[in-house]
Amino acid sequence: MKKRKSWLICILTAALLLAGYFWYTRPMTLDRLCPDLPLDQITGVSGWYRFPGSEIQNFTLEEEQADALLTLVKRQTFRRSLANLLPRGGVHFASGGDFTWLVKFEFRGEPLRDSAGNGHTGDLLHLEDFWGELSVSDNFAKKDWEVRSPAFSQWRQDVFSIITDGRS
Repeated sequence: MKKRKSWLICILTAALLLAGYFWYTRPMTLDRLCPDLPLDQITGVSGWYRFPGSEIQNFTLEEEQADALLTLVKRQTFRRSLANLLPRGGVHFASGGDFTWLVKFEFRGEPLRDSAGNGHTGDLLHLEDFWGELSVSDNFAKKDWEVRSPAFSQWRQDVFSIITDGRS
């Protein structure tokens, strides 16, 4: 009887861990990943990109390019990585990729209010492709996630095409 109870506890624990894994890594749009940021209130998009061995190139997108990028980003789903549950280290090894970029979405209109009533404006949302590894930073909620994305290779190329047209 005691052995059977031990097995039951092990099976229930494994089922609970598996359910937690599938819940945490479920596909989410940016709206669901960053629910406190109203993406329809983004007023500008800027950032930088770089190829290996070259200088950083800054960009600011015009309204038409920003709308195209925002549409592309809103349609994409992201899966949080289990690595987010571990403390972040100071050294980051890139997994590959032929370019890197950071896109900053700016909120410059009416300040967004947090739970304490403080107003926030500025570049509150960042997407970063660090040589093939994607992260999302919600600076309003002070949360960062390493994420995976289906068809990431093509999606990052599409993002890169839009931002390289916005060189300043």
